[in-house]
Amino acid sequence: MTECVISVPVEPGDRGKDVNITLKEKFLSVAVRGRVVLEGEMAYHVRYDDDVEWELKEFGDRKLVKITLQKSARDFLFNSTNEAIWWSRFFKAGKL
Repeated sequence: MTECVISVPVEPGDRGKDVNITLKEKFLSVAVRGRVVLEGEMAYHVRYDDDVEWELKEFGDRKLVKITLQKSARDFLFNSTNEAIWWSRFFKAGKL
């Protein structure tokens, strides 16, 4: 559970070169052809010193931008038996 995967639906005609992803420690923005399709302050920290790992995936007649983010060690969450637990949400404002 050291990574978080986000899937963002895009239009069938969108291509990889149309996608622009901005990532900061607690902020993510995904724009396609200049229009923002997902943006917000994240509830937890991610590592942002590396390039963002993403790919454009086709699922039948639909397309998704699949983004894989590496969780920051300071936001690993553990339960009382020291097992890693899932993040409760992705965005701070509860959008996802």
